[in-house]
Amino acid sequence: MAAAQKHVLRVYVARDTALKLTLLERPKSVEELKEIMQERFKPTLDGDFSLHYEDPDFDGDLCLLVDIQELPEKGTLRVIRPEEVAINTGRRSRNNPNNDHPHQNIKKARKAEVNYIINLPKDQTPATLETMREEIIHEVEKTERNHLVIGKLMNTTYALRRQEIVGALVAPRVRDVVDRWPALLMESQVFAEFHRINNVNLRNQFYKELDRHTPKLITLFRDKATKTGKIAEELARLMMIYDLQEQRNVNIRRALVLRALPVYLREDAFKFFRTCNSADCPDLTDTPVALLTVVTDDTIDAALFSPESICIVVEDEMLVSGPTTLADSFLLLFGYVYALDLQYPKNLELTFTFIQTVVMCLEDNKPLKGHLLMLKNDLFNE
Repeated sequence: MAAAQKHVLRVYVARDTALKLTLLERPKSVEELKEIMQERFKPTLDGDFSLHYEDPDFDGDLCLLVDIQELPEKGTLRVIRPEEVAINTGRRSRNNPNNDHPHQNIKKARKAEVNYIINLPKDQTPATLETMREEIIHEVEKTERNHLVIGKLMNTTYALRRQEIVGALVAPRVRDVVDRWPALLMESQVFAEFHRINNVNLRNQFYKELDRHTPKLITLFRDKATKTGKIAEELARLMMIYDLQEQRNVNIRRALVLRALPVYLREDAFKFFRTCNSADCPDLTDTPVALLTVVTDDTIDAALFSPESICIVVEDEMLVSGPTTLADSFLLLFGYVYALDLQYPKNLELTFTFIQTVVMCLEDNKPLKGHLLMLKNDLFNE
């Protein structure tokens, strides 16, 4: 008689919650497996749901578990409820290659958010909050917007919005989010949303700490620029452009720091700081997150210090036209990272983590390492 087949499974009952499930033998059916899970994990798994497994035949892509014989002996299962299926219907997959793509390079991660996702207000229901959402759309469409009304409605509907943005296993497209919540295209509401999430004034905190560290950062950049190697050469080039400016005001100093910081941290910012001529239409394919600087002059000097405009790019399209200073546009994009629950750009994780932990003072209890830790020590150790 063959030995019973043991299964050790990691089960994601929510996007950020995984539970371990050990089975001494394979269940007779998928329905029996679901009943076992509901009993083991109650009350977490109430209601109807489907199970998806990471299929090694398709490079780990999720497949619906229909045949119990496909249950891996050791692997990962994901619980998906009907409403999540509805949200994600029509996404690009192996079976539907022509559909819209999900967040492929902008996976979700916690970034020290205080109010990451919260319950609905006790005196509200999904239906009443949905009515308020429609009121927001109506108010935003007005020629003369009532910002006070918009702010109050956005405050009340915050929980609903976060559940839509954060709660699904596969995130909704950013364009779909801002279509449902057009107030998020307003700069004031991006800053307000950041405050709702972190209880921190984004603009005040960002500029207070960035300006405090700027003199020491520029000193470190200058010192590194005197060395040899590609990093030193790029820093020397940026410093030369900065030194040639007739007026080195606070906006120019901030722009220098934000452009030199990833270089100093040995990161590749080429795909993040994009530049185009005002007469050209740039190709934004495979651009999860970027700042697109539009200039009338082809020189890098103009891109650094005299842009015609700066656009915030998310998921291959221009989301909004930001302020004309690099620091203000970077600040707005950082707000969007939290408001839309985006992951930091893949090649600039150290730069954005520096802004999060050192500038915004949002600690996530993850130890800093390597060049980032060295930079923080250099700033704080006199």
